[in-house]
Amino acid sequence: MPLLAPSDGASLALPQATGLPSPAEILGRPLGEHLTRGAEILDVLDHIAAASDHVEIVDYGRSVEDRPLRLAMLGRPDRLERLDDALAARRRGDLEAPAMLWLAAGVHGDEASSSEAALAVLHALAAAPLASPPNEGLAGELADVLDELLVVIDPNANPDGRARYVGWLHATVGAEPDPDPRALEHRPPWPDGRTNHYLFDLNRDWAWATQPETRQRIDALARFEPEVYVDLHEMGAERTYFFPPAAEPVHPAVPNTALDWLDVFGRANAAAFDQRSWLYFVRDVYDLFYPGYGDTYPILRGGVGMTYEMAGGERAGLAVERPSGEVLTLADRVARHTVAALTTVRTAARHARALRRDAVIRRATPPGETWLWRADQAEARALAALLERHGATVTRLETARRLRVVPAIPRGVVDAVEREFAAGTWSVTARGATRPLVEALMTTVELDTEFLNRQHERLASGLDAQVYDITAWALPIAFGVETWRLPTTIDPAERSRPTMALETSGGATPSLDSIQTIGPRIADTGTAGPETDDLGTGEPLGWIVPPSGLDGYRFLAGLLTDGLHLRWATEALEHAPAGSVFIPRAQPSATVRGSIVRRVEAAARETHVVPRPATTSWADAGATPLGADGLVPVRRPRIGLVGGEGISATDHGALWHLFDRAIGLPVSRRAVGRLDRAALEGLDVLILPTGDGYSRHAGARSLDVLRPWLKRGGVLVAVGGATRWLIEAELLELEIRNADPSLDVPGLALATLRGDHPLGVGLPTPPPALALDDLVFEPTEDPQVDVLRVAPRDPILAGAAWPGTASHLAGGLLVARRTVGDGHIVAFAQPPAFRGMWRATMPLLLDAALFLPWL
Repeated sequence: MPLLAPSDGASLALPQATGLPSPAEILGRPLGEHLTRGAEILDVLDHIAAASDHVEIVDYGRSVEDRPLRLAMLGRPDRLERLDDALAARRRGDLEAPAMLWLAAGVHGDEASSSEAALAVLHALAAAPLASPPNEGLAGELADVLDELLVVIDPNANPDGRARYVGWLHATVGAEPDPDPRALEHRPPWPDGRTNHYLFDLNRDWAWATQPETRQRIDALARFEPEVYVDLHEMGAERTYFFPPAAEPVHPAVPNTALDWLDVFGRANAAAFDQRSWLYFVRDVYDLFYPGYGDTYPILRGGVGMTYEMAGGERAGLAVERPSGEVLTLADRVARHTVAALTTVRTAARHARALRRDAVIRRATPPGETWLWRADQAEARALAALLERHGATVTRLETARRLRVVPAIPRGVVDAVEREFAAGTWSVTARGATRPLVEALMTTVELDTEFLNRQHERLASGLDAQVYDITAWALPIAFGVETWRLPTTIDPAERSRPTMALETSGGATPSLDSIQTIGPRIADTGTAGPETDDLGTGEPLGWIVPPSGLDGYRFLAGLLTDGLHLRWATEALEHAPAGSVFIPRAQPSATVRGSIVRRVEAAARETHVVPRPATTSWADAGATPLGADGLVPVRRPRIGLVGGEGISATDHGALWHLFDRAIGLPVSRRAVGRLDRAALEGLDVLILPTGDGYSRHAGARSLDVLRPWLKRGGVLVAVGGATRWLIEAELLELEIRNADPSLDVPGLALATLRGDHPLGVGLPTPPPALALDDLVFEPTEDPQVDVLRVAPRDPILAGAAWPGTASHLAGGLLVARRTVGDGHIVAFAQPPAFRGMWRATMPLLLDAALFLPWL
């Protein structure tokens, strides 16, 4: 069987070796004839590894749905036998250690030809050293590459998404593929297969590491730290092929040496494609600005990262007719990816020593600036944990220090100031391999003036701006953590390095003793209830938890799930701010099983939260007693989340993951086309992610049942496009601020002002917000409605702004709360949980879902 059979008949002379099974022999069909299922991919890897001493299999984790994340490592047998020694030499910076190339495929599960090509590349490289007689052309050029390189192939980086897409296509296509783009096999259903189980785009999660696939891949990348990382993708079927050099803008932390290497690899691919009369393009569209891509992230760790894009995508199926009339087949797509990947491998082998030397030099950079942030901030520990996940050395001050610093996120010209930093303050110094990455994540960056001017001209001409993703992401803003920058490092003797628990959103688990130092010991009195507890003995009435970010919500969600009833403070308590939660020791005995004390202690250990014992309900003037009406009784809410056609899958996924995994309070997912009385029955809260399909798929019948549900006390949370639907249906009384139709908002960070409504009372300062488009509401000037507004002056904290953007957004309303009977509508103009990384605005959403039903 032929390994590949592109429809244009282009020559693909790939190595063959006696005794080494080809993918076609293992699968029973040529690559490119049909899509390979995930289990079949693993089977190909295992068969080739069993037959070749040039291949080792490495499992580096599991997906959310428990599918293996598996690599194939190729190299000389002597190197594979002593792989740990080779990796240790690489970590030491030994210039004689082999260079390494990582080929990744399938991070978008429905860009399916990439995984097929990865199998072709695996076989070709395994066969090349064994081929006899030596092949000519590309096959011959591969004969000695494993003498120069270690090659890692990740053939199925998103196995859950691929399973969703490939399973659907196998069930949909007939005996022969139908190339008509209007056919069902070119219309995958919501949520398609691009994303992982929680509908996250894994190619935009590298910097934020919210998903287990990403976290495990980062750990593997840190172990191998390749000089070259190639990410195979697909784009629209009407296009050709893209390889670097990349388009503008380029992040300033990307070094010129990396750009020089992109030119080297690009020219080599161009020669291979020209030889076969294959069309391609460079530079246009795909930039190197956002730090969360599979090409930018490896560059910021000292390597050379590249994205290759083949025409195809989710609607290409097995064969699709293009507007030109030609039919693009799966085999065509696989062939081009295979040639580009093998050409890149050969080019890397040819320049292995130079690539290795450049990476060693870049990864040995001296320490740069230091960032410091107080430990008492809600997301302080989460920020430290994320930076350590990326390999940064995160420490804490042993003693108080007075340092001359500037704000990490300056606004205008800012002079250095003297500030006192308490013992325990978190700090990170940009150094070594992770220095460019830390700098990129901790600071804001401005786009080049010349590039901005060109984008202004495009917008004025009615064209879109050439910015591929968001332009604001600095972690101090996204996490809402006040951070300061020191232009030097701090003496290591004055710092300690804690042990971080990286699999949680926080850090080290506190011991029982650390909880007890806050106040009286948490007494274990068994099942609580007034008939069993003597509250006059001096033991606590319960425990107060001040606002503690996502750790705090996870702590509360666990207790609510256990059946505990809590009290939410909408006003300041004695020695605790508004937004705190009181956990009474006296609980309705019918709702609680076992020891409340043990539950509180266990939840505290799991979530790094420190409850404060309360021994009296008394409060002095200016504070709220624990039994006052200002503490709202709270029990576990029943939450629904809408999804389906016309709903943003990624926004739905971010909200789903926030409740299901980040805080551990599962939601019930409901179909947008079935929002009837039965769907709302039993729900306290219904969340509508952004989307443009509500009027088509939910329609008037859903509105007819939403109105009485709201009047009975339901809480409706609407985001983005869902708010437009509610406003047009006159269910939500708000006015959308008109904008210039050409206005483009490429992911800006905004300064805000908070209203007087209890939502967000636990936020000590108004949270920075992210704007993805021009949607803002007109303020009502009612402080009980206007929850969060854009600052009226100088509203942009970070990101690119075009003419008119700032003035349009300034003073606009971002979050509003309206009452409908006994119920509430909370409207978010912009997604509050974007990509699971914009933690600053998540408390507004979580307060609406957990507390507002009982207000």
